[in-house]
Amino acid sequence: MAGKLKIFLSHNSADKPAVEALALRLRQENDVEPWLDKWNLIPGQPWQEELEVAIKGCDSCVIFIGIPDRSGGSVGPIL
Repeated sequence: MAGKLKIFLSHNSADKPAVEALALRLRQENDVEPWLDKWNLIPGQPWQEELEVAIKGCDSCVIFIGIPDRSGGSVGPIL
């Protein structure tokens, strides 16, 4: 493989601690580079555009489906 396998990690913010723990484990692998919003987005940055660029630049995407939000809010599309 030429270079690291870039993996976009898509998740609900409530699942961030578990996803970040997995991202840290993946980062320890020699041929894996996880993309995590907390590590790559700058506060105030237009995040929608950055997510689109990040997804296009990754080799694979992992979507984490956690426990539904019970606060009454809805989840809409990111892009």
